[in-house]
Amino acid sequence: MYPLIVLIELFFHNPSSTTYRIGPVPIAVYCISTHDNIFSDIFVPSNVYKLKPMNEEHARDILGWRYPTPYDFYDPPGDGPVEHYVLKFTRPELQFHAVLNKHDQFVGFCSYGIDGQVPGGDYSYPALDIGLGMKPEFTGQGTGVVFFTAILRYANKVLGARMLRLTVANFNQRALSLYDKFGFYATSEFTDARNQVEYTILLGEYGSHQSQ
Repeated sequence: MYPLIVLIELFFHNPSSTTYRIGPVPIAVYCISTHDNIFSDIFVPSNVYKLKPMNEEHARDILGWRYPTPYDFYDPPGDGPVEHYVLKFTRPELQFHAVLNKHDQFVGFCSYGIDGQVPGGDYSYPALDIGLGMKPEFTGQGTGVVFFTAILRYANKVLGARMLRLTVANFNQRALSLYDKFGFYATSEFTDARNQVEYTILLGEYGSHQSQ
């Protein structure tokens, strides 16, 4: 690790050694290796984001999110009673969590468990399913790596999960590229019969030398 003051920036050196800079705070540059288990070469500050169980205020906020094309596929549904979706987001068994930054701003959410699954996929392998979303105004700012790291770290440190699974729409190459850098690998593909959207299921194992 190399401590230094850095700026908010995201850039790529080459496919096998990617360097991200987060700041401006004294941290270390950290690299992602795709050759070992996920996190084996990641050094990420642990105080950038924090997770907490989602409450009604967070749920109502999400229902107003709108993304640009083609990511408008992820826009929250607007065809049902608001209270129905608020209750879903706050159901304890679905394990929805709000992701807050160090200023306590609500910047995104994640879920752990069955809500991360899509009908038609093969989920027979034992792993913790993760679903996630970032608030539209915070996307495209080079913070995806640290945001995702906080979600995965919580899955391991708090929930005790080691094998992790993601289900990603094939058109979302931005997400697939990010997850590949974390060491996730494709295990199967399928088509959701409800809307004919193609998905890839990814698996990853939390590494034994992840950052603390």
